[in-house]
Amino acid sequence: MISFLRGKLQGIVAFSFLVIVALTFAFLGLPTFTQTFSVNNYAKLGDYDISQSEYFRAKGQVEQNLRDQFGQDLDLSDPSLVDAVQNLTNNSLIEKYTIINFLDEFGIDVPDTYVETELSKSETFRADGEFSQELFKNYLVNFNLSKEDLVNDFKSDLKVNLAVSFLSATANSFDKSVEQYLDLLTERRTVQFAEITTENVVTDFVPTDEEIESFYNSNLNNYAIPEKRSFFIAKANLNDMDLKYQMKNCPVPTICI
Repeated sequence: MISFLRGKLQGIVAFSFLVIVALTFAFLGLPTFTQTFSVNNYAKLGDYDISQSEYFRAKGQVEQNLRDQFGQDLDLSDPSLVDAVQNLTNNSLIEKYTIINFLDEFGIDVPDTYVETELSKSETFRADGEFSQELFKNYLVNFNLSKEDLVNDFKSDLKVNLAVSFLSATANSFDKSVEQYLDLLTERRTVQFAEITTENVVTDFVPTDEEIESFYNSNLNNYAIPEKRSFFIAKANLNDMDLKYQMKNCPVPTICI
């Protein structure tokens, strides 16, 4: 299974870097939120279309991570940081869709009805504890999205979680953080199989008395062995005892009775 995953993941990584080399990850510029788009496809990675909202969501997460690391006062408008933020965002999306591609190769799909149910639970679209159609509509308008666009965006996030969970369940050594999923590729593993038959397995074992005694003597701490104790009972009758003490002249500091 590990070899199978290594082969799968190596193909996926090759896919990702070929995408970069071939410039298929072609960003269509960096428009502001106030601009209007007739097409919601903001970028393309291989066969996957990336929407405007998904790109800015990833970019926002990158910016928040930088602020958490270097302080909330970090000026992300600094020209020296603009390119760094964009590169980190691009890399984040490449990693995300590399994992999604891994899941898609197995033909696993997430039903739209399930995605819609999960979206309705999001606090972004809830008011007074209930789903708000108005908030949902405003969100679509603000990001120039259709309902189908939003469902597809959310579905991609679910696929990432499913793929990571799948890898985690398949490989015991896999770390559940997305950033370390490529560790599987950098480790060489060898799996050996042994066939167990009646010829190479002892089915009957009868220990000798010496073996049993030697075993218990070597593992005394693992067993609670009762201690053998002896005791005597002495009865005393006060009527038979002389309770009068006579002091005798003795040199100090000895006291004699």
